[in-house]
Amino acid sequence: MKHAYMGYIPSNVRYDKELSCRDKMIYCEITATLDNGYCTKKNYYFSKAFGYSESSISKSITQLRRCGHINVNIEKDELTNKYKKRYIWISTPQYSVVENGDIKNSTSQESVVETGNKRRQVIFNSDQTPIADASPHHVYYYTNNILHTKYNTMAKKIQIKKEITDNQKKFLMKIVEEFYGTQHQRNKMLIPSSWRKDNNLVNDSINTLYNLITIDKYSEIEVRDILRWCVLDKFWSANLNSLRSLRKKSTNGFSKFANLHNTWRSSATSEWRSK
Repeated sequence: MKHAYMGYIPSNVRYDKELSCRDKMIYCEITATLDNGYCTKKNYYFSKAFGYSESSISKSITQLRRCGHINVNIEKDELTNKYKKRYIWISTPQYSVVENGDIKNSTSQESVVETGNKRRQVIFNSDQTPIADASPHHVYYYTNNILHTKYNTMAKKIQIKKEITDNQKKFLMKIVEEFYGTQHQRNKMLIPSSWRKDNNLVNDSINTLYNLITIDKYSEIEVRDILRWCVLDKFWSANLNSLRSLRKKSTNGFSKFANLHNTWRSSATSEWRSK
């Protein structure tokens, strides 16, 4: 059995009165077996490591999840509903202090989940439903405080629209490379260096930009300059990680790009404006 030499138990876990000693040891082992931020060990592994039954391990993981110390993502095939893998990652406390003997703790509602070879950011509503856009071939849903991912392994390959000329493709591809290249440097977990090999991501991004220009009637220069600006903007650089979602409606009824365009017009400095 392969495990790391050392795990850890932060104060918000150590002093949580809702957790048993077994729960805390399981938490420690999760931290010791993280790989790129995720623990994918099965209950069988923890059972063999500590001598508890798999049902007891399951209860501990459930309790850790209910107390907000870990997040769980169950990945299944969308077509067969067959279990693929479980991902456990640590909830990041926004603060953890002792006050009059009590632990005051607030966990972040923003996490990164991995689906197959893809990683993406999921931001939750107050009712624990994901509000970030799911990709066309990944379905996210929340039950019993567990995030489930259904991954369609038979997803149709996306092709670049036939009407896009070579010159247009070259121009749009440069925007795509600038955007994902910059965002990759900012968040390597979310956008891996292999993003160029994801033809669906690249082709769908090019098609989305083309639709912004031809259907939504934004100029090529506007699209380019707005996306160059947004990766430097504190809010948008953290909340836009895929060009594929630009034409999707936001909660205010406008597309994400329309909101971007409005913010850019009101706050971007003159160096970003089209001459």
